[in-house]
Amino acid sequence: MTTQCSADQLSLGGWGEGGRREVRVDFEGGQLSSDGGVALVAELERQQGIVRRFAACFVAHREPASTEHAVGTLVAQRVFGLVLGYEDLNDHEQLRGDPLLAAAVGLADPTGGARRCARDRGKPLAGKSTLQRSRAHRRAPPVGSASPTAAASNESPRSCSWSFRSS
Repeated sequence: MTTQCSADQLSLGGWGEGGRREVRVDFEGGQLSSDGGVALVAELERQQGIVRRFAACFVAHREPASTEHAVGTLVAQRVFGLVLGYEDLNDHEQLRGDPLLAAAVGLADPTGGARRCARDRGKPLAGKSTLQRSRAHRRAPPVGSASPTAAASNESPRSCSWSFRSS
């Protein structure tokens, strides 16, 4: 029995910044991704907003003039990588050039052609070092609270902050 293919391509709409990007799946070559499963993960995120809500728990303590990746993008990149089976940050050195993953996390330029640094052009996502420097911190308990545990239970869902260590 032979496989019958009726479509030359598949179009996925509603991607990227403002949902204006269309991702077309075909067999013509061009910009490639080795992780087609990210399309399913991105569609689930688009419908449910789980990663977006999770990223809202973090606050960026970074110099805006030196920042190229939004906290939400960094969180989405890391979570999507984990969902796709890339548990090591080292994997993101290869993943950072993936245009489908870049579109899935919502980048306006999934090719990375407009990056500020010439050495980063063609790599739209953050590399392992940028992801490694980021870490979550609990906010200090309010002054006069009975215990850190009691204070933590009364905190709002936004009890984490996003920080970067200096290199």
